[in-house]
Amino acid sequence: MTKPRYLPYGYRIQNGLITPDTAQAEYVRQIYQLYLAGNSLQEIAKHLQANSIPYSDETGWNKNTVHRIVKNPAYCGKDRYPPIVEYTLFQKAQVLCQRKAPTYTEALKDIRGDIICPDCDSRLEWQTKGHRWRCRHCAAFSVQIAPDILLQSIATTMKRLQDNPDSINDQPLSHNTVSIEAEKQQAEIDEMLSAGEFDAASLIQSVLSRADTQYLCCTAGNADPMTLRIKEALAAAPPCNTFDPKLYHAIADKIILHRTTSIQLKLVNGMVV
Repeated sequence: MTKPRYLPYGYRIQNGLITPDTAQAEYVRQIYQLYLAGNSLQEIAKHLQANSIPYSDETGWNKNTVHRIVKNPAYCGKDRYPPIVEYTLFQKAQVLCQRKAPTYTEALKDIRGDIICPDCDSRLEWQTKGHRWRCRHCAAFSVQIAPDILLQSIATTMKRLQDNPDSINDQPLSHNTVSIEAEKQQAEIDEMLSAGEFDAASLIQSVLSRADTQYLCCTAGNADPMTLRIKEALAAAPPCNTFDPKLYHAIADKIILHRTTSIQLKLVNGMVV
């Protein structure tokens, strides 16, 4: 019988009742034991993967899936679920979780300066009291969102781009940016020549730099350089199942956070996805 998607990992429906899945329940107990023994969420996920332990979601095991199990009170008998772990064991895991939990801004240190308002593009600020993001300029605000959920949303968007690189379109303004830079360099060269007296080595360096800029523009073909950079970074990175700060900074410029906490990425080529 197919297990309903709303059931937490470790449970199944049998004769119309929610009951522990024998094999999965044992894995849940292992997760708690490993966590209380000092293993990190990532280490536990790697252990489960290495032992080919299946997970009911297509995303597989990662620190977020393990974290959801460690934090879910269903496993100690809450919300009409039969208990899989003892209540005292669950409580010890919560104490350890709280001790290890970083502050919101620490968890988002790689991106907190990039989160912008969907209405006015102003930077959003984190409000500790309301546990939400707020725009100081237009007063727009988001509903509450946990840092791991926000990071996973970004990771999901980047993974979608990895799976569909052809969906990344060239942005005409990127060509203009390159052309403007080349023209600026040409103006500097013309100014040096019109002055009559100049350092030959400096002039040669300026001419070569101008040629490099023009070459980048010409060799991009139908793809602007920033779009090429995005596609190359996505192809070189491992599958983005969790947030990868290195990949994020290579392809994205800003994060547009909507009131409902859905997100869009503004890529370095200007495209919004």
